[in-house]
Amino acid sequence: MFKSIVISQLHLFYTVCVAMSVQMMAFNFAQAKVRPSDMIHPTDHHGLGRGYAPPGALFSVDLWGGTSGISDPYALRSQTGFFFNSRSPFESGELGLSWGMFNHNYETETDTESGTYTTNLVIDWRWRGGKRTTHDPYFGLGVALPTRKLSGEGGFEGEAQLDAFQIALASRFGGLKRWIWEPNSMAAFFETGGRARWGSFIMEGELATAYLYRVASSTVIETANLFVQASGAIGFQGQKSGFVLGGGYGIAPLSFAEDIDQIHTRLTYSYLRNKDEYYVSLFLPIDAPAGLLANQVGVNLVLGIQGQL
Repeated sequence: MFKSIVISQLHLFYTVCVAMSVQMMAFNFAQAKVRPSDMIHPTDHHGLGRGYAPPGALFSVDLWGGTSGISDPYALRSQTGFFFNSRSPFESGELGLSWGMFNHNYETETDTESGTYTTNLVIDWRWRGGKRTTHDPYFGLGVALPTRKLSGEGGFEGEAQLDAFQIALASRFGGLKRWIWEPNSMAAFFETGGRARWGSFIMEGELATAYLYRVASSTVIETANLFVQASGAIGFQGQKSGFVLGGGYGIAPLSFAEDIDQIHTRLTYSYLRNKDEYYVSLFLPIDAPAGLLANQVGVNLVLGIQGQL
């Protein structure tokens, strides 16, 4: 009888222990929020997460337009266009692809002309630190290849070629990212930048240098050039919207041209919705060409979206 009592007590104790173990496992499962994919695939092929998909590609799309006033030999200049950038993730970085085009209109006292100007195709590789978002710090190397020959070397056509170069350079990027917009040129470039945030206050900056080489000879643009640029901005970012005020400076230190540098300022308003950031930017060139220092009025408006697929 004593033996049967002991066996029944041991059986009861075992049953209680099993029940408590099952409850603890269920509690830990709920706390850890473990998903079946975590147990089947502990990491993805990037070594990121526990069963989570790799991050999607970053992208940005811009629509822009601008105008500038009197500048010899033109009475009025204007342009509209678009710009596209996509960045695909890899294990140690991301591969970027950029391309765009714009239509420029210009008129003199006697003539009115319009032409389509295609930018260079830009391919680059970036290394990023921390979490991968559109504002993370990065170091990048890239090349730019011309996708269309912009003809016209003398007379009105030559001036139109130079104007297409100047109007894009001065307005779309405020004189920066010259490897994207310089016609008939291929380039190799290095760039680094990112954004820092303290509460609602943000600070961002970028530094880059490029070597550009003309693949088609020109009488208005030099055969080869070294280009250096720097930009920065400060602002405030809330949960949904933010403002950034900044500017940039770009210079071709080895150029013999009169206008070897570009200065601009910009104001950007952004609005966050889900994973995407919508923004509007106002560019104001300060230095010639198409700038305030040359007694000209030039302004460019950019509407865009950037985010992660």
